[in-house]
Amino acid sequence: MTKDRVTLRLNLAAVYRVADARRLATVARAPDEVLYLAVQLASREAVATRTLDELLAAREELGQAIRPAVRSALPRWVSSCSTWASRTSCCRVR
Repeated sequence: MTKDRVTLRLNLAAVYRVADARRLATVARAPDEVLYLAVQLASREAVATRTLDELLAAREELGQAIRPAVRSALPRWVSSCSTWASRTSCCRVR
Protein backbone atom coordinates (compact mmCIF):
# COMPACT_ATOMS: atom_id res chain seq x y z
CA MET A 1 0.00 0.00 0.00
CA THR A 2 1.32 3.40 -0.95
CA LYS A 3 1.74 6.44 1.25
CA ASP A 4 -1.58 7.76 -0.08
CA ARG A 5 -3.28 4.42 0.74
CA VAL A 6 -3.54 2.96 -2.77
CA THR A 7 -3.17 -0.79 -3.04
CA LEU A 8 -0.80 -1.90 -5.80
CA ARG A 9 0.01 -5.03 -7.68
CA LEU A 10 3.72 -4.87 -8.30
CA ASN A 11 5.70 -7.31 -10.44
CA LEU A 12 9.43 -7.41 -9.83
CA ALA A 13 12.25 -9.44 -11.25
CA ALA A 14 15.47 -10.23 -9.43
CA VAL A 15 18.61 -11.83 -10.78
CA TYR A 16 21.27 -13.25 -8.50
CA ARG A 17 24.61 -14.97 -8.89
CA VAL A 18 25.78 -17.74 -6.59
CA ALA A 19 29.19 -17.05 -5.07
CA ASP A 20 29.69 -20.35 -3.27
CA ALA A 21 27.88 -23.28 -4.89
CA ARG A 22 29.13 -25.79 -2.33
CA ARG A 23 27.82 -23.71 0.56
CA LEU A 24 24.54 -23.20 -1.27
CA ALA A 25 24.14 -26.95 -1.74
CA THR A 26 24.93 -27.83 1.87
CA VAL A 27 23.49 -24.92 3.87
CA ALA A 28 20.67 -23.26 1.96
CA ARG A 29 17.33 -24.99 2.10
CA ALA A 30 15.30 -22.80 -0.24
CA PRO A 31 17.47 -20.12 -1.86
CA ASP A 32 14.69 -18.87 -4.13
CA GLU A 33 12.41 -18.34 -1.14
CA VAL A 34 15.10 -16.34 0.67
CA LEU A 35 15.47 -14.05 -2.33
CA TYR A 36 11.69 -13.80 -2.78
CA LEU A 37 11.17 -12.76 0.83
CA ALA A 38 14.00 -10.20 0.73
CA VAL A 39 12.60 -8.58 -2.42
CA GLN A 40 9.03 -8.64 -1.11
CA LEU A 41 9.90 -6.97 2.21
CA ALA A 42 12.14 -4.34 0.62
CA SER A 43 9.57 -3.47 -2.03
CA ARG A 44 6.77 -3.13 0.51
CA GLU A 45 8.88 -0.76 2.55
CA ALA A 46 9.86 1.30 -0.50
CA VAL A 47 6.29 1.53 -1.80
CA ALA A 48 4.91 2.57 1.59
CA THR A 49 7.11 5.68 1.62
CA ARG A 50 5.90 6.98 -1.76
CA THR A 51 2.60 8.15 -3.23
CA LEU A 52 1.14 6.48 -6.31
CA ASP A 53 2.06 9.47 -8.47
CA GLU A 54 5.66 9.33 -7.24
CA LEU A 55 5.87 5.62 -8.02
CA LEU A 56 4.42 5.97 -11.50
CA ALA A 57 6.66 8.93 -12.32
CA ALA A 58 9.85 7.10 -11.34
CA ARG A 59 9.30 3.37 -11.93
CA GLU A 60 12.95 2.60 -12.61
CA GLU A 61 14.02 4.24 -9.37
CA LEU A 62 12.07 1.70 -7.32
CA GLY A 63 14.44 -1.10 -8.29
CA GLN A 64 17.42 1.04 -7.36
CA ALA A 65 15.79 1.95 -4.05
CA ILE A 66 15.22 -1.63 -2.94
CA ARG A 67 18.58 -3.04 -4.08
CA PRO A 68 20.55 -2.14 -0.88
CA ALA A 69 17.89 -3.64 1.40
CA VAL A 70 17.71 -6.82 -0.67
CA ARG A 71 21.49 -7.13 -0.81
CA SER A 72 21.89 -6.76 2.95
CA ALA A 73 19.23 -9.41 3.60
CA LEU A 74 20.81 -12.07 1.38
CA PRO A 75 23.23 -14.63 2.75
CA ARG A 76 26.93 -14.75 1.86
CA TRP A 77 26.53 -17.41 -0.83
CA VAL A 78 25.01 -14.77 -3.11
CA SER A 79 27.67 -12.62 -4.74
CA SER A 80 25.42 -10.16 -6.56
CA CYS A 81 21.79 -9.30 -6.98
CA SER A 82 20.12 -6.89 -9.36
CA THR A 83 16.48 -5.98 -9.14
CA TRP A 84 14.13 -3.83 -11.15
CA ALA A 85 10.45 -3.03 -11.30
CA SER A 86 8.85 -4.43 -14.41
CA ARG A 87 5.18 -3.51 -14.19
CA THR A 88 2.86 -1.69 -11.82
CA SER A 89 -0.91 -1.72 -11.76
CA CYS A 90 -3.10 -0.23 -9.08
CA CYS A 91 -6.55 -0.31 -7.63
CA ARG A 92 -8.02 1.85 -4.90
CA VAL A 93 -9.40 -0.02 -1.89
CA ARG A 94 -12.55 1.46 -0.39
